[in-house]
Amino acid sequence: MLDIFDRIGRDSGGPIGQYAAQGFGYYMYPKLEGELGPHMVFNGKEVLNWSLNNYLGLANHPEVRKADAEGAAKWGLAYPMGSRMLSGHTALHEKLEKMFADFEKKEDAFLFNFGYQGIVSAIDTLTARHDVIVYDAEAHACLLDGIRLHTGASYKFKHNNIQDCERVLARACKLADEQGGGVLLITEGVFGMTGALGILDKIAALKSKYNFRILVDDAHGFGLLGEHGRGTSEQLGCMDAIDLYIGAFAKSMASIGGFIAGPKTIINFLRLNMRSQMYAKSLPMPLVYGNIKRLEIIMSKEGDERRKKCWEITHAIQDGFKKLGFDIGEAEACVTPIHIDGGGIAQATKIAKDLRENYRVFCSMVVYPVIPKGMIIFRIVSTASHTMEDVEYTLNAFKEIKEKLDAGVYDGDDIVAMIHPYFKDKVIIVTGASSGIGLASARLFGSCGAKLVLAARSIDKLESLSASVAPAERVLCVKCDVSCEQDCKQMVQAALQRFGRIDILVNNAGISMRAMFADLDLKVIRSLMDVNFWGTVNCTKYALPYLLEAKGSVVGVISIAGYSALPARTGYSASKYAIRGFLDTLRIEHLKDGLNVLVFAPGYTASNVRNAALVADGSAQGETPLDEGKLMSAEQCAEHLAKALERRRSEVILTSLGKLTVLAHRLFPRLTDKLTYKYIAREAGSPFK
Repeated sequence: MLDIFDRIGRDSGGPIGQYAAQGFGYYMYPKLEGELGPHMVFNGKEVLNWSLNNYLGLANHPEVRKADAEGAAKWGLAYPMGSRMLSGHTALHEKLEKMFADFEKKEDAFLFNFGYQGIVSAIDTLTARHDVIVYDAEAHACLLDGIRLHTGASYKFKHNNIQDCERVLARACKLADEQGGGVLLITEGVFGMTGALGILDKIAALKSKYNFRILVDDAHGFGLLGEHGRGTSEQLGCMDAIDLYIGAFAKSMASIGGFIAGPKTIINFLRLNMRSQMYAKSLPMPLVYGNIKRLEIIMSKEGDERRKKCWEITHAIQDGFKKLGFDIGEAEACVTPIHIDGGGIAQATKIAKDLRENYRVFCSMVVYPVIPKGMIIFRIVSTASHTMEDVEYTLNAFKEIKEKLDAGVYDGDDIVAMIHPYFKDKVIIVTGASSGIGLASARLFGSCGAKLVLAARSIDKLESLSASVAPAERVLCVKCDVSCEQDCKQMVQAALQRFGRIDILVNNAGISMRAMFADLDLKVIRSLMDVNFWGTVNCTKYALPYLLEAKGSVVGVISIAGYSALPARTGYSASKYAIRGFLDTLRIEHLKDGLNVLVFAPGYTASNVRNAALVADGSAQGETPLDEGKLMSAEQCAEHLAKALERRRSEVILTSLGKLTVLAHRLFPRLTDKLTYKYIAREAGSPFK
């Protein structure tokens, strides 16, 4: 059974989400102090901030601050109470809506209490099941979430590709005609992560051939683009062709909320039907009052001057990045994306840390799911409050960063140590460390700064792999057959002699089998018990005093077969059951001694264990009956093991199938037997006759 918490833990935003969740949030989610401007204090340190969406610098404008203060003093933050439909409508709301309608040359406008939820709700309200939506593949999340609510058909076209847009539009119009519906094309004026302008003029030209309406989210264009700041459609000369124009207050206006402008009949329909506005509080009066002042400035000569200053900063920094050899993509707006070529998330996070800690430059690092997979960008947002000195300083910082990048300073994945600081300087013994889960775990621990004792029967293979685990001063390779008690004793002594202590013992060494018991030579079962069970007992016996001294952890890597028996694996299941019984008992014996005992049970994992499995006569199988590519990787198992050790858990069962099998075995043992039989019988070359 899938545990939802485990799934959320696995999917927590991808690698960068895991970094943030494990403490890297210091760099990704800074604590703001001081006034909102380019020079700010984050986490107690002053930085040059390029992450503000305060394009026109209105956040600190004295008249804006005065209006905000007056509004709050006069009405408080709660007024008006209720939704616009009930008790949340005022003359000032109407005034601001008329100002937006006139500014955008539309018949009417309607305020949103929040831009995101307003856009989602508007799309939901505008489209019925017979209607068809066409949208840009890189549309913002608010647009995508609104589209998800649509009960009819929706088609996306390749980002800013007019040929693909027309192809999809023709298909949508045909379907809409058949269904008796209409077509709504949704796109953005400025794509906020890349700074690319939407192809509004080209899309508008298609109206001569197709019957459709255009909705534009111009959050990053409103107040900034065009001769008078009316947005991207003014910049591209197609204002009249845009049926519904959406502007957000969070960017140029440095406020909260948004608006939609269009034909009066449509806007009135939205007023009476948008769920996000009918069932939520109206935009508070201090924001309405303050936004009137902001819009007055945007429409004034001062607004023209602030736009001019913002563009001067933008052009200077974009030209500077190009001269330094950085790829800024197709940026045409006041957002500058700096693409990191050939680097991964680990590399980018190290750059972010260096910029923030050593150069005192803060800019957003953007990765999936905010942008498509495979892209990593640093996002510079220019404002009228920045200076040319800020531009020069930032370009010099990035020049040095690029030199370090080219020199390989940021290479390697050692950033993972920030995810698991628990393992730094821990002394960890891993048996069966030459492949599979053992090798993957050793590499993970090594990348986190641990000192590793790698044990396996092949010393040559261990030594050839040791460099991939950790630097030589933190690795000891020991030839050890865990079925031999003396080898285990000597391995423990070697660990103590080299590192002086033992913090964690991972009993991973093991072998498998595949044969019917009736056909089996009993030496196979003895071999499995010697390696799997006695190997765990031998290593634990000699490491135990030192683990108790360190209040450390002992791990037994077993299998789902240690909970629910697998046919044709009698010796394997017996050994895993035995390990579980041994470790569970050991845990109780040392309940008050600070020893952590972990039973770690992966499901089917991609490794060489099935290739090396013994058959009836004791020889190696030499091949796997499973599609290894569809199984959980050894690296994923290692990550789960690391998390379990950090949390000092006593039991971990992996994979949805594994959890379901264990639960079913407890609740419905006879049914589980039948299902297990059928499952194994379907394996390639099944021993069932």
